[in-house]
Amino acid sequence: DEASQALADGAYDVSLGRISELSGRTDLSAAQREALAQSRIAVMRKLQEAAAAGDAKSAQVMELHRSTK
Repeated sequence: DEASQALADGAYDVSLGRISELSGRTDLSAAQREALAQSRIAVMRKLQEAAAAGDAKSAQVMELHRSTK
């Protein structure tokens, strides 16, 4: 799906945005919600790794994500 492809392409901001968008749906099963939660964890891990390696965009995305929680 779009979020998975964005993650594979290194577009962590797009992936995280799509996961957040999907998480807001009310018609998801418990398994789908769990899959989204695990996906969010994986994306945040990738963002942390990229930010630690000096990727300013990843650091910015992480900060924006934290500020909206």
